[in-house]
Amino acid sequence: MIIPLKAIEGSMRKSISQNIWVCSLFFILQISTYGNLVPWKKELTKFSSAEPGKFYLTSKNLKERETLLNLKGYRFRLSHDGFSIFYKGGPVLETQEKAFFIAANKNPKIKSNRFGAVYLKAKLGRHTCHEQTIHSFSLRDEKITMKGNLYGKDCFIPYTATFQVDDDLLKIRLEGKKSNQSLWLGLNLPSNPSSPIYGGGEQFTKLNLKGSLIPFMAQEQGHGRGSYWTSLPFDIATRGLSGGDQFSSYIPVVSFFTKQKREFWNAYKLRGPSYSLFDFREPSALRLWSLSESLQIEIMREDHPLKMVQKISHAAGLPHPTPDWFHEGVVVGGFLEGEEKVYELLKKIEDYNIPTKAMWIEDWSGIDRTFDGSRRLKWNWEVDRTLYPHWESMVAAIKERGIRIGGYLNPLARELKAEDARHHDLNMYEYLKEKSYLIKNFDSEVFADLGFIKAYFVDLLNPDAYQELMNILKKYMIPAGIQFWNADFSEALPLQTNYVLRERDGMAIRHKFITKWAQFNRELINQHMNGDAVAFIRSGHTESLQYNQMYWQGDQMTTFDENDGLKSTTIAGITSGLSGILINHSDVGGAIKFSAFGIKRSKELMHRWMEKETFGALLRTKEGMGTLKLSLLEDEELLTRFSQWSQVFSKLFPYRKSLYQEAQKKGIPIIRALFLHYPDDPNTYELDDQFLFGKDMLVAPVHNEEKVRTLYLPKGHWTHFLTGKEIFVEQGKWIKIGAPIGCPAVFYKKENLELQSVAKEVMPLFSSSCP
Repeated sequence: MIIPLKAIEGSMRKSISQNIWVCSLFFILQISTYGNLVPWKKELTKFSSAEPGKFYLTSKNLKERETLLNLKGYRFRLSHDGFSIFYKGGPVLETQEKAFFIAANKNPKIKSNRFGAVYLKAKLGRHTCHEQTIHSFSLRDEKITMKGNLYGKDCFIPYTATFQVDDDLLKIRLEGKKSNQSLWLGLNLPSNPSSPIYGGGEQFTKLNLKGSLIPFMAQEQGHGRGSYWTSLPFDIATRGLSGGDQFSSYIPVVSFFTKQKREFWNAYKLRGPSYSLFDFREPSALRLWSLSESLQIEIMREDHPLKMVQKISHAAGLPHPTPDWFHEGVVVGGFLEGEEKVYELLKKIEDYNIPTKAMWIEDWSGIDRTFDGSRRLKWNWEVDRTLYPHWESMVAAIKERGIRIGGYLNPLARELKAEDARHHDLNMYEYLKEKSYLIKNFDSEVFADLGFIKAYFVDLLNPDAYQELMNILKKYMIPAGIQFWNADFSEALPLQTNYVLRERDGMAIRHKFITKWAQFNRELINQHMNGDAVAFIRSGHTESLQYNQMYWQGDQMTTFDENDGLKSTTIAGITSGLSGILINHSDVGGAIKFSAFGIKRSKELMHRWMEKETFGALLRTKEGMGTLKLSLLEDEELLTRFSQWSQVFSKLFPYRKSLYQEAQKKGIPIIRALFLHYPDDPNTYELDDQFLFGKDMLVAPVHNEEKVRTLYLPKGHWTHFLTGKEIFVEQGKWIKIGAPIGCPAVFYKKENLELQSVAKEVMPLFSSSCP
């Protein structure tokens, strides 16, 4: 059996660090009673794509001669020895005595567990249809149609594939039918063995996806994400789920691009909400799987990687405008605990000369305590008058200083305690429950288990419930003066909802819900706030990008590492930009600690994190989950340094605004991989620890406790941002420079006079740390 958490609640009312013996006993009991902690990770590595078999031409006309069809510049060739599609002289799809389509009717076991994470058991192979027949292949009304059957041991599936061209975009639709069973459909595409593969959405650990098997399911990214000792306590407590792994992501985007023969880049994008897998383990093959009876893929081609990213971004949907005030200065706050804390923060902003344009009062709706002493927000979307009895006058005082107010929002409702309900005009949970506007599991309400919290999802897939939540926010949140919020937790929708009875695929329902939540926030801002508000969203999927302004990377661990710490945010910033997620940022300092295992904020980590985020889309503090101990805004040394970096961030506003505009109008990310601007330099294609901030700034964050930094400078005339030292690079080279705290390795192009002027203004602020 599994030892329930409630059995030890009484012993854990103090912090875990004070009850290590209880924590240890709990872990031992979980291990001994559960066995394998992370079965889904092992099952996923066993996933078999099944070597594709031969295909057969069953039509006499197809057997006797080679068939060549041309469709708007795409050349299709079918003969007994293979099927291929070429465009502009390069292969888009090419088989050589291999089946083009692969299918399997083995439904993986997918089920939800705690924290919005997912248990996956995926096995393909036993019933894989890896033989293909083609009995018709024709062009009619600007559409090519192929029909045939897929078969194998205990497997037979008729299929139809259609090919259409929209401008220069090739659209392939594959449909198969297997009655009363869920169906995997797959494509087998060619790959250049030496070419890297980029994309996949917000990937935190790997830039180049070559050699990987990647599941595309939006979920809690996990804690540790592959760092064994970091993930272990979370995996033990949640049966191998909340630790995550290298590919667990809040924002999986089912697209990627790679360089094919010659100088061409191909991009591939799967449409629809279904659960998908990309198998890039074989060097010469790209295998794409979707748990659906209909697979839709779009193929794009460009001759330059930056053009390719722009095309991907336009296909995803460009970000909506963000008001200038939101990133003109810094955003401070997060978990404040009452009016006294707010006024203390206001005084620090003034005393330390911090250019602030937005204050994040995350607990505007109130807080309570869980059994372990942690603070948790009340998800009842009105001002908590016990915590903020003079809300209106407090907000007025903040706005007098030119600062906007922000809060927190998610699509859930929590039950109010009896003593709390007396102080609220709104009891959202009871109100929505009475109207049957909460998502249900058969006959009872579905709840999400989110770190000792039981909460209920508002049924945004029901138009009436959608509108009712909109009405609640129009009545309670907008009049409270809140103009920005982090839009959280849509990725935590349980997979076993009543919608599965009709649509079967719980993961597809979750992805539809995520998209609907993004649409909800867009409608709230555009139709009811005149566009003068911001929602930075944590989770997303391929179809949801069209609705968003910007993202944040979720809750990282308070570490330096590349799996779930500071370096992971650098990698995620780069990979996001390559996938159509153009404006993204992270919490300064991380958000998740585990003191019993030595995982907690350090001053050095805080310094390095604020250095990195200064050269990005947004500089925002995060006070964490109530027990992070080290607060950026309560430590004099950190406050002094934050004041300096906030002034740099503020002075970079004109440059940053131009980058926002490039993202919103041209589809170019704010954080950029170096190869986007230096495609002829082979050294830039594997750089995952440094990035371009726009075209003219190069940032190499320090991701450890070292005081030096080795980095790569591509061709150009570069100037160190804080020392003014100039380096002329003729061919691109590696350099090693000093990078003590307060003097990160940041360079700008000498010819950019705007950045040169900002650098001269801010250099005196760092004269002691960056001589």
